[in-house]
Amino acid sequence: MPSAKHLDHEVPQVNAFEALLREALVHAQSVKPLTTIEPPLTKTDFEHFLAQLPTIFPCAHPDYVSENLASEKARQYAVVETAARNVFSSLVAGTSIDSPEFVQIWNLFDFLSVLSDSEQCDAALLFWLVEELLDSQTTEGCRKIFDFLESRREQIIAQHLNSKKLVILRSCNDLLRRLSRAEDTAFCGRVFIFMFQCFPLGDRSSVNLRGEYHVENVTTFEETPAEADDSTDKMMVDTDADAKDGKEENKSTAKAVSFDAKNKPASEKPLDTNALYPVFWSLQHYFSQPTALFDPANLAKFKAGLEATMSAFDTVAKLQRNTKSSDESKTPSLKRKHGEIDDDLRSSTNNPKYLTSRELFELEMSDLYFRRQGKACKDKSPEQAKWVSAMKDRIVLYMQADSDGYFFHRVIESVISRDKNWVRWKVESCPPIKRDPLSAADFAEGEGQRKAHRD
Repeated sequence: MPSAKHLDHEVPQVNAFEALLREALVHAQSVKPLTTIEPPLTKTDFEHFLAQLPTIFPCAHPDYVSENLASEKARQYAVVETAARNVFSSLVAGTSIDSPEFVQIWNLFDFLSVLSDSEQCDAALLFWLVEELLDSQTTEGCRKIFDFLESRREQIIAQHLNSKKLVILRSCNDLLRRLSRAEDTAFCGRVFIFMFQCFPLGDRSSVNLRGEYHVENVTTFEETPAEADDSTDKMMVDTDADAKDGKEENKSTAKAVSFDAKNKPASEKPLDTNALYPVFWSLQHYFSQPTALFDPANLAKFKAGLEATMSAFDTVAKLQRNTKSSDESKTPSLKRKHGEIDDDLRSSTNNPKYLTSRELFELEMSDLYFRRQGKACKDKSPEQAKWVSAMKDRIVLYMQADSDGYFFHRVIESVISRDKNWVRWKVESCPPIKRDPLSAADFAEGEGQRKAHRD
């Protein structure tokens, strides 16, 4: 962004162009009497004002020649920015985004877009002001700003996109940090789609070229051990029998998932929930910082934690299957209802990040979808290829154990496959994804060869 600190209201060019801007906004109200975002104002609507620019900036004339043309253009851009900011600030300070008069901001943005396309101001000036406007508005106000951006997207990225990339990314990412992924899901989606539509598929702007990990994604949990309690060695599992009459309540609620595993050797016994809780959530540290596994001590902790987690998952799944089959034989009339409840939960689940409260851990462990998400990642340390292969096979078998397990596993494999292709594309220095169309001569030659081969 060029510095305009040395410019003030006493600079004649600033005053002259600011007056021109205000005249253009008055004219825009006569051309577009509506107070809505649509329709957009185009270059045709501002031809008269574009023709006046050479009277303020001699270098704006297409036939102007000067040895200092670059410096004069830079000064013009600084003057335009200063005047535009003056007008923008006065409008925003005195007008609510919900009022009909706010249409002047949209008209100002349209005029700046025309100036940008005509190379009469900095190409990023419009988005600098949009960025400031987003910072000054509530979430509801930002939605209206995005109504404008979405309606003008093709127009404002048609030219000089390289000069606008950085500020588009910065303003959108800053807005995403303000939004709640759980409460503003649809709006977050709009922001992402806007960015995807602004940048070509093969653009390197979204590539993590330095391979940095998202270390700020910290999972916090209670590290203080829970007080000993006889009930901590058991994990309650909701069953269909809970729906029975109060007479059978004692029998149905007595069912639980025990982590004692008395029939197993001590080395194979799964941890109780209080012991497993910190082990399970501490694994998230290694997922967000995989390079920590290069330390043999950290790798040993990760392997022990993942194996303990998988043992607990296997125990829960086995006992749930046994409980489910037993309950279905006793209460077949509840089978369809239970399935409908599962479908409803699956379709309405919206957990960007699971809660890590110790009190919720037992309930989360009894949730199939939670366990699936907990073991979907795997270590890729080359020094431990044999262990990785065995753990991968164990995870795959666990995924496929349930009725829709094969479908879930296929989805996970598709995601991993696409991620591998994405990583390979980055390693290869992001070669162009777009392919040029075949020329008419090449197409005709190929068609001739096809016909000859067929005959």
